[in-house]
Amino acid sequence: MADDKEIERLLQKIAQLEAQNASLKQEGRINRQAKNDVFQDLFSKKKYLHLLYKDIHPEDKDITEADLTLITIENIFTIKVFNDLGMLARRKKGRLLILIESQSTWSINILFRLWEYVADSLMNFFINNGVNIYGSPKLDMPDIECYIVYTGKRKPRILSSDEIERDVAGRPVLSLNKEFFGGEVGKPELKATVIDSGNGSGILEEYIRFSQIFDEQMKIHGEDRARGIAETFRICTQQDVLKEYLEGNRSEVEKIMMTMVSPEYLREAEEKTERIRGAVEMGRDLGHSDSDIIASLVRRFHITPEYAQNCLDTEWEPTETYEKSGGVMV
Repeated sequence: MADDKEIERLLQKIAQLEAQNASLKQEGRINRQAKNDVFQDLFSKKKYLHLLYKDIHPEDKDITEADLTLITIENIFTIKVFNDLGMLARRKKGRLLILIESQSTWSINILFRLWEYVADSLMNFFINNGVNIYGSPKLDMPDIECYIVYTGKRKPRILSSDEIERDVAGRPVLSLNKEFFGGEVGKPELKATVIDSGNGSGILEEYIRFSQIFDEQMKIHGEDRARGIAETFRICTQQDVLKEYLEGNRSEVEKIMMTMVSPEYLREAEEKTERIRGAVEMGRDLGHSDSDIIASLVRRFHITPEYAQNCLDTEWEPTETYEKSGGVMV
């Protein structure tokens, strides 16, 4: 048995790992949608989770809110992304584990992440139900379904391919085995149905439209994030897109949206920051005054003079080379 000092050391290690994980989440280095985004908040509410299930399985008319249980994957010992949404449905014909991932930038690697989430979710399911996975009796597996909710406007060619498998509703079904192992028999397999703006319905269709409106407004209003959020609320309520949810949870959703960044917005913001940085460095290298650099930044990047001044005040590491064009800022 471990002595008191060993136990104390282990407890300190656990506390250290928890603090490290929390710090990384705060810095945004863990999945941008981990725990606090609109998708998870929306479907953490049983009413909307029930609507989501009925959109996926309209034939299960007897399913109630009480038959659905949210499943959350967390691991304080490793720096891992968390799945967007998992639910367990208790049906007359047996239990069904549903895992759903939402993404606005397409990546076929989502299949691998879903594969991992399935294993983690099953492990949690058996542990929570007191099942000994190392025992002799064969495990009583629930049925498993995986879905990808794609909110991007640019549809990847794979989803329009005539060769791709489709479900009874005509939605694309991706195969881990086919995409990563060439369809070879005996290799790992997982299938995921893709729901997008072309085939979504009900609450999922509204969520997809909400995501697209949000991205559109953030592009239009740039650094004025509050204005972009306000316009997102106005347009969505006007078009009856998640209207009840947004109006009933406005304060909470606004806080989430202030920290939620789509991949497109993040990428464009980072690229813009790098261009501004290059312009500042070039201006200084060419001997321009601060006022001239600010005027150039305002004109080129459509930012306020105050924000341009903040850019000048930022201490960036110097780059190795500067591009010059006839002594004039470009």
